[in-house]
Amino acid sequence: MINKKWVMRPYQEGDELAIVKLYRLIFGEELDIQDWKWHYIDNPVGLITITLAEDENGLVGQYALRPVRMKIGNTTRIAAFSMDTMVHPDYRGQGMFVKLAMHLYEEAARQSIPLIYGFGNENSHHGLVARLDWVDLCKRVPLFVKPLNMRRILSTKVGSRFLAAVGGWVGQGGWTLLCPIKRSELPDGCTIQQVASFDERVDRLWEQASSAFNIILVRDYRYLDWRYVKKPGDSYIIFTLERAGDILGYVVLKSIERYGLQLGFVVDLLTVPQQPDISSYLVSKAVEYFVELRKDVIGCLMLRQSPYAQALKANGFLFVPTRLHPEEMYLGVRCNSEDYLAEFITNPSNWYVTWGDHDAI
Repeated sequence: MINKKWVMRPYQEGDELAIVKLYRLIFGEELDIQDWKWHYIDNPVGLITITLAEDENGLVGQYALRPVRMKIGNTTRIAAFSMDTMVHPDYRGQGMFVKLAMHLYEEAARQSIPLIYGFGNENSHHGLVARLDWVDLCKRVPLFVKPLNMRRILSTKVGSRFLAAVGGWVGQGGWTLLCPIKRSELPDGCTIQQVASFDERVDRLWEQASSAFNIILVRDYRYLDWRYVKKPGDSYIIFTLERAGDILGYVVLKSIERYGLQLGFVVDLLTVPQQPDISSYLVSKAVEYFVELRKDVIGCLMLRQSPYAQALKANGFLFVPTRLHPEEMYLGVRCNSEDYLAEFITNPSNWYVTWGDHDAI
């Protein structure tokens, strides 16, 4: 293979049009320019960190980091989320991915960014771990699921409709006995309501809830409004649990059709730490909502040691073994400075991560 010549440079205003074109070539789908601007221009931190590779004909590669505010220990720092890695097919096998990444990591270190996290796929995972010093927080993304329609689920896996119908009848009946739909009575004075957006009261919730986690993206009003209300092309359902005008917790939901199934996602969940039952009430409300929509499966990304994992289990969610995952996806982190011990940053028990911390749900 003859190495083709290319040069590395930082993003410049206007490059997004060429980035969209490269994205289409590599992934075979469109990258909405408004969505790109939402990620990189309109995000609450507002710092663009993108390194590009180009030849004489245009862009042939990209490595991008989206800055995020993150509580690390007892301080709030600017960290980074790794996303949208692209290498033109003609330039693969030449080390472009590693060179772009290392260049950007050095730039991030100069900006005092202490850690970089992300969700690697089967194509990027080996390079991240073997050549770029990433550490897996878990073997695969930790998934909990609650099946709602076993017949429909089996019909996507079993060729015979008859077998699917029989298996679905038995499976659904057994599942209902094992994990019935819970309808919990709220404590006196508490209400759960669907809201169109967040308001500044959620900052008080964040101040209380953040004390329960060592490493967590800042979930204040500014972030939540940007992430779930202002995201172009996406629609999220928000429920808040309130008492006497205070928000004690929230859950964010989303519906998607994928794998031939109607899926419901518990995208984000946060509650005051003094009342652990609040999370169970919100998960129960999420299940009730998706049952009414006749969804086939509910899924939730949640580390098993999270305090909310018990609320999922109490509402009939099961942890999905790695071998049953529908696609390969990894959750990892790279220590990018010596400000924190590597053992602290790479310990999954210190982290709180949900689908909302991903860019694709």
